[in-house]
Order: sequence, then C-alpha cells, then structure tokens
Amino acid sequence: MAPSLFLAAPLLAALIGAAAPAAAADCAATGIAVRGEPFAITTAEAYGTAAAWNPDRGEYLVIWHLYADGEHRLRARRVAADGALLGEEFELAHDSNAIIDPVVAAASGHDRYLVAWQTQNVPFNGARAQLLDGDGSARGDVFVVGEAGAEPALVYGAANGKFLFSGRGLGVLAQWIGVEGTLDGGVLTLAGDDDPVAAPNGSLAINASGQALALWRDQENDQLVGRRASEAAAVGGIVSYADEFPASGTAALLDYRVADDRYVSLYGNFDETALRWFGVDAAGAGTTPQTVAEGAGLVAAAVAYDEATASTALLWTARGAEGGATLFGQLLSPADVLEGTPQVLSEAVSSEIAVAPAREQGAALLVWADAEQVRARQLVYGCVLADAIFADGFD
Repeated sequence: MAPSLFLAAPLLAALIGAAAPAAAADCAATGIAVRGEPFAITTAEAYGTAAAWNPDRGEYLVIWHLYADGEHRLRARRVAADGALLGEEFELAHDSNAIIDPVVAAASGHDRYLVAWQTQNVPFNGARAQLLDGDGSARGDVFVVGEAGAEPALVYGAANGKFLFSGRGLGVLAQWIGVEGTLDGGVLTLAGDDDPVAAPNGSLAINASGQALALWRDQENDQLVGRRASEAAAVGGIVSYADEFPASGTAALLDYRVADDRYVSLYGNFDETALRWFGVDAAGAGTTPQTVAEGAGLVAAAVAYDEATASTALLWTARGAEGGATLFGQLLSPADVLEGTPQVLSEAVSSEIAVAPAREQGAALLVWADAEQVRARQLVYGCVLADAIFADGFD
C-alpha cells in the first residue's frame, strides 16, 4: 500500500488561503471537483441539513429543521440531478418539542424515502420517523422508531429491501424498518449496558449480502469501535478499529465498496488535528488506519463510493480562524492509494456539511446551512480513474 499523504498545518493553511476551488473541467486531472456555483435551497433560518439521492427519479431530497411560529419544524425540497430546484419547499413534521439531527435515506427500486430524527417528545431522546413517496408526500403518519435517538444514522440496504436505523441511548441500538414504514424485527443491541460507554454514535453501511456494519466511539477506552449486524441479531463482538479517541458529533463515517466487498471509513481525532481512513472486510476485520491529512480544525464530512471506477471520495472540512470552513476532497483508488493531493472544493461552507452521493453517476450534492439559509453545490468525483470520455468535462 502506498503511504498516505501527510498534510501539515502550515501547508493546510496555505491551501486554504491560496488555492482556488477546483472546477468540474479539472476533474479529469484531479479526480474530484465541484460543478457550478453554490445555490440556495431555502433562504429561511435552518439547521441540521441532510440529503439523499433517489436513483428512481434521478433527483435529490434535501431536508433541514428550524424553529418557527412557536414550533420545531422539519422541511424538505426536491432538487434535480443538474441542481435545478423542483417545486417549493414543504413541511414534513412539526412538534412543540425539539427535532434534532434529521437524517434521510432513499429506497432504490421503491421510489421512497425514510426521514428520521432524534425527538424530545415521546420517547424523550428517542427516534421518530416519517415515510415519504418519491414526490415528497407523506406515506402514513410519523411513527416511533425506538428509545435511542442520539446521533441518528440511517441507511437503506438494497439486498434486504429495508432501512436500518441506529441511535445512541443506553448504548447503541439499531432497528430494521421496512419500505412500508413498519418496524421489522426487534431492537438490535449493538452496545448495551454491560459494554463500555458509547458516545457518540457513528455511521452505518450495508454490504451486498445484507449485513450491516455500525461504528461508534468507545468513551471509556478512547477507541473507535464497531460491530456487524444481520437482520436478526448482532454478529460477533465489538471490534476496535482505531486505538485513539475519535471526534465528537459523528464518531466516524462509512460507505460500502462493492468492488471488493469491503467497507471504507473516514474519521477525525478528538482534537481535530488528524483525519484517517481504514477498511473493514466482510468478516469484520479492519486495516490499520492511514493518515489522510493533518492540520487544525479538521472535521470528516463524507465517504462516497463511485460505482463506475470503484474509487472512493474522502471529504472533510477545515475550520477557518474567523469562522466558516473550507471543504477538501481526495480520491482513494481501488488499490487503496490516495490519488494526487487534497483538492480545495468549496470555501465558506459549514463544518457540518451533508453529502448525498449519486454513486452510479460519480456525482453528489453538497448541502449546508449558512447564514440562515440552506445552500448546496454539485460535486463530481471518480473521473481520474475513468475512460477518456471525461476529458472534456461532463455532458
């Protein structure tokens, strides 16, 4: 394996101050770039953005939450693959109690979304959800997912035809949910009362056989850990993947690499001075974490697999001294080599940026809340490893 790139703090600062964001025309050379300019999804006050790609419609669903007219509200808007806004924003839920950290996933082949969030209604700090048709219309009522809702994670598994939700309460608990919006099976205890304290939760991914991997922080032993799960039960024990204290917020990010039946994870350390990636095979064995970047104010943003090239985009932000953040990205090749150097993708974004990859297109939508609005920008990735068709940009 080639050595990972070391990005020292002075070099990182120089990149932030001097490098211009890469344009889509540069993608053939760099493998990853933004397309077009940032655009507004809504100009109202907003927090906690999330987004998902719906391959059945060729469009994205962007969600966010806010407080207005005496209630907490969850709203959404559809966005076309080319970034065009589709219709007006619409409301998904409202509550006199807090709606926290909404997440969304699309069920490919069913033209549906599931939106879930941490609630401070009943169950307090548990999770609630809403099933939507592809046009954004509600399919049934808001329902309770479970008692553990902190740092919610949500993914759809095509092999299962089900969603999987995980959240933190007294441990890390998971729940399968069918495409009709019904709970499927019992609660899966990934980390329980007898295990080391879990805080915060991390991401989920599901492989081609329908088995899931969940990650979270072991608060007692200063480690990044995880566990696999089938549809019926947790699989094996809790496994340590990184012997260092991972970041707050989301402990680690995760995606599944179909080409070699392996997961790829990106995480930052607690003091935000380093970002590392590692792989996990189908048996749950992890590789030694490799450094992607070192500097200051580094926050992992996303892992996005590209089906066409089997490369994986690693995305992160670096906080500026006066607020705001710069988004960086770098491709990880199928041979686990970091391609080129980190690319400056967008400046003045939020450090809490959401990424919705359209894996079959090597594209994604970047979404963040910025100055009391939700903004978005298009991303293309993977083309450094693709055929010469990409040399003239993206038609």
